[in-house]
Amino acid sequence: LIKEETEQMIDKAVKSLPPRQRFVIEEHFWKNKSLRQIAKENNLHLSSVAEAYHSAMSKLGALLKHIYDF
Repeated sequence: LIKEETEQMIDKAVKSLPPRQRFVIEEHFWKNKSLRQIAKENNLHLSSVAEAYHSAMSKLGALLKHIYDF
């Protein structure tokens, strides 16, 4: 039950991200693509993908901090 609730909280947090950040996170974690691969496949600069990734991870960390605080 706890695992299911945690997965739901993570899914909700990811869905709350801005579109580019959400896209990068979903491609990286759910489709197991590297940031370089995401950039190449979508004709984006690697630095833009990396920035979106790091911003998203920071936001997710803040949103999900309470999961690991007990």
